[in-house]
Amino acid sequence: MNEFQYDLIIQTKTRETVIKLGAESGWIERFRSALDSATRLTLRPRSENLPTVSVRTEGRRWIFFSRVFGQIGMEKKIRLYALGWQDTVGGANVKALLWIYPNGVVELAEEPSFVNLFMNKEE
Repeated sequence: MNEFQYDLIIQTKTRETVIKLGAESGWIERFRSALDSATRLTLRPRSENLPTVSVRTEGRRWIFFSRVFGQIGMEKKIRLYALGWQDTVGGANVKALLWIYPNGVVELAEEPSFVNLFMNKEE
């Protein structure tokens, strides 16, 4: 399975904080105030062959998580990142999520739709 391939950069109006994903436990609570006042969240790749992905979050609630796909007992598993925002617009809950795949493909969707293609692809 692919381990964390990105660092998370939290940008506020006054500072920038870099989180080494997978290396820092408890980082969400430690950096909660920075996350809640973030104007931008950026995933910076640790290798040159992946894209940098950035989302403007100013005035919205941030969304960031990674999800591992694959069934229990399966050797092949992949980690996707989701980066985006959520807001209430006209009384409705609206969110925008970017799913970042291990090969750098970025998909704008509520749920990732290309996972099965990656799971069935021969290395």
